[in-house]
Amino acid sequence: MTVVAAAAVGATALVSFLLPKTYTAATTIVIEPKVTDVLGSANLGQQMLAQAYMATQIDIMQSQKVAERVVTNLGIPKSPAAQRQYLEETKGQGTIESYFAGQLSKRLEITPSRDSAVVTLGFSGTEPRFAADVANAYARAYIDTTLELRTSPARQYASWFDEQLKGLRADLEKAQTRLSAFQQHERDKAAAEHSGDGGGEQHARDGEAEIGEAHEHGADPSRERGPERPDREPDEHRDCDCDDGSEQRHAAPVDDAGE
Repeated sequence: MTVVAAAAVGATALVSFLLPKTYTAATTIVIEPKVTDVLGSANLGQQMLAQAYMATQIDIMQSQKVAERVVTNLGIPKSPAAQRQYLEETKGQGTIESYFAGQLSKRLEITPSRDSAVVTLGFSGTEPRFAADVANAYARAYIDTTLELRTSPARQYASWFDEQLKGLRADLEKAQTRLSAFQQHERDKAAAEHSGDGGGEQHARDGEAEIGEAHEHGADPSRERGPERPDREPDEHRDCDCDDGSEQRHAAPVDDAGE
């Protein structure tokens, strides 16, 4: 038994010595469940919602989208060694991002805490620096992906509203064009009517101007002819001037007493 045990320990040590060393880097993320406590105390329904929310977030961390984002952020597709490995393994099928995303996912380990909202992201690799970079890249890619998932509906609504506003602006411009054309037509019509009645209006304005000038100079057409005089005076008011020296005759009053 002692010989067998010693042999087993020796074999294990030999395998450990021959196999490359593996380093594990870990980072933590705090996930706060979006659960509203309406009654002011925890209940079974809220606990189930919190657990479901945590499970959903872990699925997002393990998703292909997050892994491909990690590959892109690390710049793996630009590495010549990575490109050669991708071509040798896949013969050019698929994308280099999806290939290395699958390779990284195999070494990822996600451990949620039992008593808190902390989740540990661990990545194992033969190089300690690379392992730490991948673990941190996973945390960053998860945060960016969750933000994108939250804001994507808002961007879609914003795009829809922009399209609606473009249509409304076009309709408004058309309406303004029609209004301007109508106003110009009315102005042209009024100008044409004004020019057609211009002779009579001008004559009336000239007459009013003459009357105004006459009043300003104090002239009265009725006084220019002078005062009216009778054509003939009564006989009893006329005196006869005789050139032959005869006496002027006047009508004498009748005296009844002298008869």
